[in-house]
Amino acid sequence: MTSSKIRTTSILSTFSLLLDLTLEILYRRGQSMVAANDAIINIRPFHPNDNEAVRELFVKSFGTAEEGSLIRNVILAELSGGATFVFYFIGIMGLVLLVPWGESSAFQPALGAAMILTCLGLVFFMLHSTNVAFLNFLSHGLTGDLSDTGKYYGNGERIVAGKTSKDLSGKPSCENAFWVAEMITPGQKSKIVGGIGFDTRPDPVTGLIQCPELRRMMVSPLCRRRGVGGQLLRAALSYGKEHGLKSFSLATSSYQNSAIELYQKHGFVMQRKWELRNGIWVANLRLDLPDAEGH
Repeated sequence: MTSSKIRTTSILSTFSLLLDLTLEILYRRGQSMVAANDAIINIRPFHPNDNEAVRELFVKSFGTAEEGSLIRNVILAELSGGATFVFYFIGIMGLVLLVPWGESSAFQPALGAAMILTCLGLVFFMLHSTNVAFLNFLSHGLTGDLSDTGKYYGNGERIVAGKTSKDLSGKPSCENAFWVAEMITPGQKSKIVGGIGFDTRPDPVTGLIQCPELRRMMVSPLCRRRGVGGQLLRAALSYGKEHGLKSFSLATSSYQNSAIELYQKHGFVMQRKWELRNGIWVANLRLDLPDAEGH
């Protein structure tokens, strides 16, 4: 699935996703690709030529059955979650009722079959709801800020040249920005393997920046656990600190424990672990830096 072709939100798309996920697990377990040892990761400001690569990475990182994709991780977590075991229990009881036990009722097999179908239906409905929520999330991103990443976040000129806007007090105020992680391998074409956005979202009343949000953190499965996410996060935080900002916020999937641990390692504090936002459970974190006196 590419950025120009998103699955429809039909029931067939959920069947397709589950089939892809099953095939990935059965036939590619233990065969995940990793970046070459001699590859160099370069964190740099977004360039207009990066737009399509960033969009494709966004889809691959969040909405496919490939290893490392967020929707894959969420579905696997849901299949092993506590609520799902209730559905499994209903299905197991249905299987038990299908087996004749002495002078069983004539309705027993029918009840057993109904319980099994109920189990399958509940599980599928849960997964379909998750699939639809993620497809809407992808569509919102691809038609929103990532439709033209450079237009929304800037093309890097202000980061490189140190250009800023002015807030109402006349002091420098930082603007939106976006960074990419570029993997450079000797003898091969460079590849975008990560990205993060810095969204200032000024207060609608005062026009001042209160708490910028770090958005669209994404890292290719090629480069997981190689410190790429940490490098991107530090680049965004350094940019904000250089412009005098003291607070930063972000949201990530509640199931992304490794990402949450990364943010907490850099000082972010959990505000809410489970918040249902447009059908997706998200964790909200915030970083508040001490002032110069250490208060």
